[in-house]
Formats: sequence, structure tokens, C-alpha cells
Amino acid sequence: MKASSIRKGMIFEEVRTKKPLGKDAAVFKDCLYEVISIEEKIQSGYSMVAIWLGNLMSHEAIPVGASNLNNPTEWRYHDGASVKEERVIIKKVSFMDRDPITLELGQKDDEPVKKPESLPEEKEPAKKKVVVHAAPKGREEVKVGSLQELGSAIEEKDFVDEDKADSHAVDAKFYAYFGSYVYDDLELLCDKLHDMPQLDYKKKRPPSWSRSSMVHSQEWSAFKDSQKTVREIRDLNLRIKQDPSREGRPCTFQTVLRRLMQALIWYGTPQEKQWLTRAKQNFKETSEK
Repeated sequence: MKASSIRKGMIFEEVRTKKPLGKDAAVFKDCLYEVISIEEKIQSGYSMVAIWLGNLMSHEAIPVGASNLNNPTEWRYHDGASVKEERVIIKKVSFMDRDPITLELGQKDDEPVKKPESLPEEKEPAKKKVVVHAAPKGREEVKVGSLQELGSAIEEKDFVDEDKADSHAVDAKFYAYFGSYVYDDLELLCDKLHDMPQLDYKKKRPPSWSRSSMVHSQEWSAFKDSQKTVREIRDLNLRIKQDPSREGRPCTFQTVLRRLMQALIWYGTPQEKQWLTRAKQNFKETSEK
């Protein structure tokens, strides 16, 4: 093979055996190189040709001469071989109790991505609401004292997987009402949940390596930074205590909301904590009257 016949994109395989590789010999991926550049120039009357090969696995480039490529004990040429680039999507699944898993999903560049057909929007039936006053951020608050009126504002599916064994659980519909709330509604959540069962204002923040810390901080970050709703955080299906009998079942809305309030106490800013403290103080003053 003459130097003039070498072209960019040709595939060569480095020979690491004492004898030349046969035509049917196995191909080693880390030994495959692609011709990436051919430099020709004349200097001081001398004609110089530098051929650069790039390793397909390590992406390292090396210079070789045409005589080296023609030596079967050094290189094997793969006639007709070529490199085709494809876009690879990598998804990393993180777990709370085990090592992460990496998923590689190949997707060819020349195949257009099919967009899913949009489904027709379903109109929600009108919901009966009893407005008592305008809540923070403009949200209208439903009077939760009447469960009959509250029931029409809540999706029944939210209670299918409720944890009936929760000894601190009250009526699920009260807490499920807050399922659509987001971080912008935090002040209202503080007003309604400052005295909920098991919320401990004096409890010390757990160490960062503990499962309790990981669950509380992950849910708080999803709520505050990712602007997820309470319902979406519940769908993350995080549990501090592993119980095989409850595997695959989400915690109650009450548990998720209590953890968010507890996370506010541990990780919240002074302004966020002030909302909770003020709600608690207002409740105390109202009770004393």
C-alpha cells in the first residue's frame, strides 16, 4: 500500500503478536485505529509525510509511517471497514440502599426521533369549593373542616396505596388535599401543618451519612429546588425504614408532609423557618384567647 493511497477514515488494527494476524483472526477493540490526518509537506528539499492514527477506544493519537502500516507484523488493514458515529443516551439510576446502575440506550443519528402523539386534554369536572379567604401566593383555600366538601377536591386514587398500619395516621383525605401544593405554597403549609403529629422542633439534625438525612434532604431538594408537588414527592416512594411487606407502596401523604416540615426545621433558611415559627405562635395566641 503506497502512502498516496492512504485516506482518512481507513481502519487499521495494531498487531500485538509475534506473527501477522490471519484474515479470520479475532478483532480486538482496543487495538483498532482510524486514520484521522495525513500531513504532507516539503522542508529543506525533503518530502515528509506524517500519518496520524486515532485509537477508537482511548481517543489517543499516534504518528506512523506508510512503511509501518505495510508491515503485517505491526498493523492489519481492514479493507472496507468504516466508522459510523451514533448518539448514545446514558441514564444513571441512583438508589438509596445500593450502588447506582448505568443504562446505555443507543440511538442512531440518522433515525429521526418519533414524537409521541399528544393526547386530547380531558376536562376536569367542576369541583365544589368553600372559599374562606385568599391564601398566600393567590391560592384559594378549601375549608378542610368538612370532609364531605373536601372529598370532591381530591382524586380518589391517592388513597389506594395508603399505609393503613401508620399508628399516627388521621383521615387521609385531610393530608391528601395538599398533594398539589408546591414550594410557593410553603407559607400556607406552615400555617396548616405546624402542629402535625410527630413533628419535632427540638430534634437534632441526623448525620449526613444516615438514611434519615438522605431521605429528608432528597425530598426537601425535590420540593424546593425542583419545584415538585407533594404528590410527585410521594411518588418517589422513599422510605427511611425498609419493610418488605410495604415494598412498592408509597408512604402516606401525612408522612411525606411531616418529613418536609421536619426538613424545613433542619435545612430551611431563616425566612422559611420564620413562617413555621410565626404559624406556631399565632396558633398559640389564638388558643389562649
